[in-house]
Amino acid sequence: AGCIYCDMVRNQHLQPMLRDGLVHAIQLDIQDRTGLILDFAGQQSSPFELAHRWEARIAPTVLFFGPDGQELAERMVGMGLPDFYGEYLNTRLDTARQRLRQTR
Repeated sequence: AGCIYCDMVRNQHLQPMLRDGLVHAIQLDIQDRTGLILDFAGQQSSPFELAHRWEARIAPTVLFFGPDGQELAERMVGMGLPDFYGEYLNTRLDTARQRLRQTR
């Protein structure tokens, strides 16, 4: 809450992709120590614990996971230049999709 860069990534990039069925995404609050979410092994963790385990210390950080929890593309840390963010995101998504197809 209150992260203008997270809002920009979510509202301008990820939500339109979600709406169009181009990605599956969830947002975690890296400061949330009380919420519960299942990790890739099916164990309950807090968003804070998962962010710590994944070394996601800066918001926004976008990670690209396969179904087994392996990262498929270089993560995007921070916002960077807004004019180029969408292209960087698309490049990472293309890489992740290619690697996902290779693992099937």
